[in-house]
Amino acid sequence: MKILKGNYGECRFCDNMDAEFGLPSLQNQSIQFCFTDFPYNVQYKNKDCSYEDNKENYVEWIQTRWKQIQRITESQIITVGSPNDKLWYSFAPPMDKIYHHKPDGQGIQKYNYLNKIEEVYLYNLPKRYPMNYIKASLDLNHRWNHPCPKSYKLCKHLIEKQLPMISIMDICLGSGTIAQIAEELGIKWLGYEIMEEYAPDIDKRIQLGIKSHVSYLKNNKKQQTLFK
Repeated sequence: MKILKGNYGECRFCDNMDAEFGLPSLQNQSIQFCFTDFPYNVQYKNKDCSYEDNKENYVEWIQTRWKQIQRITESQIITVGSPNDKLWYSFAPPMDKIYHHKPDGQGIQKYNYLNKIEEVYLYNLPKRYPMNYIKASLDLNHRWNHPCPKSYKLCKHLIEKQLPMISIMDICLGSGTIAQIAEELGIKWLGYEIMEEYAPDIDKRIQLGIKSHVSYLKNNKKQQTLFK
């Protein structure tokens, strides 16, 4: 199994349900937060990329992993994609949610404005957000192997508002946005990604986070209390 390590955590390139290294191997309530972007299970196309992520057993796939996330973590922040809203409301309606406005969003929706709005589902968070709307562009100015990397600005905003934070997990790490932010903020992290072709993205983000860590701690006090 391939592993990429940072100063505060690691990405394991394996099925996140692997019995030895995946979610079943983690203890109950052993990680504070889960922040993950579930696969949408639809054919995705825009002017920059296209890929298919279709699973015949999609409902079973996400419910199995959601049960593990609830067992392992105390609080959860997830995105599921607008095609899956009704599905998620049928078995895991969010306790609260935030609307993410993506001014550069492109996607599969028939109406263009729907491609620019994403719902972020919130569960069991220790702090509420002052607003349920955030405008954050995507990371399209970098060259990534991953076709649709998560917005660094969005993820950092949501995580910073929950500081101090001890640990965070992302079971679908993708391009490694959560790993980058965790390294930058000094948060213990664990990521899972089944596609090794995204390893260069994740490694790049880990290094970006490490580089930013020292300057971040100089200017911010919320997270430093965890290391005294």
